[in-house]
Amino acid sequence: MNYFEKARPAIQTEHFVCGSYQKAVSENYFTALNPADQKPVAAFALGEAVDMKTAIDHARRAFDKGRWPKMSPKERGEILQNFARLIKKKAKFLGIVESLTVGKLLDDCINHDVARAAENIEFFAKEMELGEK
Repeated sequence: MNYFEKARPAIQTEHFVCGSYQKAVSENYFTALNPADQKPVAAFALGEAVDMKTAIDHARRAFDKGRWPKMSPKERGEILQNFARLIKKKAKFLGIVESLTVGKLLDDCINHDVARAAENIEFFAKEMELGEK
């Protein structure tokens, strides 16, 4: 068994809406395959228009009446900084999933793609904090 087979994540995920995971109305899934061996890597809930409308409606209500619009830019920046820290903490796992699903070298996925995702979130976190000054 090679490194990727040991590390291969068995992922099946639903839509994350309004703080919880929900199956797609159709209960159908999209299976992401490793381009090198065509083995399944992950299965994602396959949403349709009704799923999208539900998610958008919940997001709109959360934005209009939730905590986010009442937060200061500094508080928003802190949340984004925490998100960036979580990406960095899970960099190896995220890199493995990326490598398996797109066929890129693991090192590139971890040290470039995932690292850049965290850097982008940090950039916006700092912009939030600067917006308060």
